[in-house]
Amino acid sequence: ILNRTKSNNYVANNKAVFNYAKSIVDTVIGYVYGQAVTYGNLDPLLLEHLTVIDEDSHNLDLATDMSIFGRAYELIYMDDVLTSRPMPYLATLSPLNTFIVYDNSIRKSPMFAVTYSANEDINGDVVNYTILVYTDTNILTFISKDIEDAKLQLVDEEVHLFGAVPIL
Repeated sequence: ILNRTKSNNYVANNKAVFNYAKSIVDTVIGYVYGQAVTYGNLDPLLLEHLTVIDEDSHNLDLATDMSIFGRAYELIYMDDVLTSRPMPYLATLSPLNTFIVYDNSIRKSPMFAVTYSANEDINGDVVNYTILVYTDTNILTFISKDIEDAKLQLVDEEVHLFGAVPIL
């Protein structure tokens, strides 16, 4: 619309842009998730923790991704800070660069999940890609020069204690 040129000098060339898709998503999210999710019979410390990590806002981010992409992914992780009572944290991952691989069984259990991101230099040019692979026991970090290149270099492997793939 913005690059449209007049075909006739006597005809109006109005250029109005309105993001109807965003308006529809915002309306649906407000209608469906206008009331925050409530939890009953939970440990008061866990309820307080859900408030601290702003779980309500996290749920809205997931609902927005679900409305736009038809998929939404969240990462459950533990904070690096050692406390007397470790608590899980939540992060929303982009459906544009995250996917989960499932097995062929009836249950369709997740085998592993992958998320990747581009690493750019100061000029904004892509230098390489960081690929994180989450299994039921490990988090594997790979580096690749090209996202379509099958040559991945393993740079880190750390153990997590969730006992399942931590991306849902």
